[in-house]
Amino acid sequence: MAYLHENKEEFANAVNLASEYFRVLPIIVEKDYYVTMILRELSKRLGFVVFKGGTSLSKCHKAIKRFSEDIDITIDSKLSQGQMKKLKEVIKEISSILGLSIPNIDETRSRRSYNRYILEYQSVLSDSDDAVQPAVLMETSFAEVSFPTVVMPVRSYIGDMMMEEAPKELKNFGLEPFEMKVQGLDRTLVDKVFAICDYYMQDRVKKHSRHIYDIYKLIDLVPQTKEFKALVEEVRNVRAMTNICPSAQPEVNVPDMLNFLIRNEIYKDDYENVTSRILEEKVSYEVAIEAVKKIAMSGMFERQSSEEENNTRYLEKKLADYKAGKLKVEEHELIEE
Repeated sequence: MAYLHENKEEFANAVNLASEYFRVLPIIVEKDYYVTMILRELSKRLGFVVFKGGTSLSKCHKAIKRFSEDIDITIDSKLSQGQMKKLKEVIKEISSILGLSIPNIDETRSRRSYNRYILEYQSVLSDSDDAVQPAVLMETSFAEVSFPTVVMPVRSYIGDMMMEEAPKELKNFGLEPFEMKVQGLDRTLVDKVFAICDYYMQDRVKKHSRHIYDIYKLIDLVPQTKEFKALVEEVRNVRAMTNICPSAQPEVNVPDMLNFLIRNEIYKDDYENVTSRILEEKVSYEVAIEAVKKIAMSGMFERQSSEEENNTRYLEKKLADYKAGKLKVEEHELIEE
């Protein structure tokens, strides 16, 4: 099978045509193509991988309207050392097949529960944009198993355009839709609620207010039922076993923390200065934060035994330290999306 990007002239033409067809920037169409091709090759070779995160929400679930360019990969079962090593080998193989480079490959370790691969491609576009680099960031996390998952079609802007304009060419370039395991919306909502708490507790609010928007988009798609509450408890227990998800620990009351984040507008500045710029629709902080209020009041994240007084004192001290600039930034990778 030939790849469309192997012919730079034809590829550039397809990128620009799809850009006009869907009214999306050419740099976004180009990156979307490479994200799709990487996922296709990955799903063909490894049955245990699960696509999750913001890109899966926009690309597969069609649940959010914001730019998301990274690939977040997790697993549907615990991996052996051999399988973890195999994943790294497959990523290297895919980069070779697609003509990509991985400049940080020597910094990754197959035995690690978390790795971040930078897969660089040669852009065919003459106009560069510092906001969108010619690289796909792939994060792999084995700290916890993803559940529940669903099988969904994955498609690209160029593929969808060709399906309408030149359907006979789809298979020639491997651009027809394909199926892949994707993390369910319910689990993603749970992860994002814990994530906004985790990022605050680790003093990493900057650039993470996007989760507020995602929660706003997901809350009406995920019924707040006893089954959802059971999932929250199950996910909390899994996250609590790691040392990178502090809000899942038993001493933390999540509804109290959510109310604390709301009351003190912890994410407001970042939302208005960062997240609002990557949205494809207008959703103000005041509108989005209402979803977090609903979660806090829903009872879905309530603990069976609450130590509200101690928790409030802890949060107030944390805020005082935060405002005084006493907190140190620690580079932990959180299990979020």
